[in-house]
Amino acid sequence: MKTIAKLFLILTLVFALCVVTAAASLTWSVYHSGLISVKVTERNWDNSTHRVRVMFPAAFANVAIRTLPVLKRLEAWDHNHHRWNHDDGAWADIDVNDHHWHGGTDDFEEWLPFLNAVADELERYPDMEIVEVDDGDEHVRVAMRGGALYVDVHSDREDVEVRIPARTVRLALETLSELR
Repeated sequence: MKTIAKLFLILTLVFALCVVTAAASLTWSVYHSGLISVKVTERNWDNSTHRVRVMFPAAFANVAIRTLPVLKRLEAWDHNHHRWNHDDGAWADIDVNDHHWHGGTDDFEEWLPFLNAVADELERYPDMEIVEVDDGDEHVRVAMRGGALYVDVHSDREDVEVRIPARTVRLALETLSELR
């Protein structure tokens, strides 16, 4: 085998090893962060049902949540307007004051320390029933199972099931505290 062919083979193997390593690292990261799952079943008056199920890696949500403080700092640094260049060369002004980072009520701010403490504890107690409410034809249950927060709402017309890893809940509450 010629020297150039050997070099090409070695470079190809090194490239393949890098791709496999990157894919394995990404797979492990997604597996480790868990999945966010939202399942909605709606029953119509004619007894037909519509189902929607969305599942995506919590790693994507975690990245988006971690980006919020950076966006807030960028907004504070900006001079309240962005200029955006259309493909046709025209400029448009975008008012970033339409987005209020400090939104919410004062009541929510009072509850934030409590919610942060609860989020920290959720990871320590993996399987427990947090709250269950029966109100006529509606049934709401919030529970921890296997390191994830489950919110199930069942009624005559619809069922909604949400599953969020406890780490993602904790990260979201910590980020909300930062944004205040």
